[in-house]
Amino acid sequence: MSKHAPEPISMFDARILKPALLESIKKLDPRGLWRNPVMLCVEIASCITLITFVMSLTGANREPAWFTGLVSIWLWLTVIFATFAEALAEGRGKAR
Repeated sequence: MSKHAPEPISMFDARILKPALLESIKKLDPRGLWRNPVMLCVEIASCITLITFVMSLTGANREPAWFTGLVSIWLWLTVIFATFAEALAEGRGKAR
């Protein structure tokens, strides 16, 4: 009786990647981020900087729009990447 090692599952396998993308969008809900206070704070800061960026574009704020826009982009990318990485890890765990 021979035992074969399970087939390694690629991180970029469509069977894992598609559900992980959908799950990462669902994880952006603040009620779900409540259990991860750091990511919740980053998401709140992302919303605040996005509002500040829009205010800079309309002239209601004297901050340079390019700076607040870049900060907002980096904060949103941080939150999105973190939720995607968590969803991908959960998907790989379920696939095993």
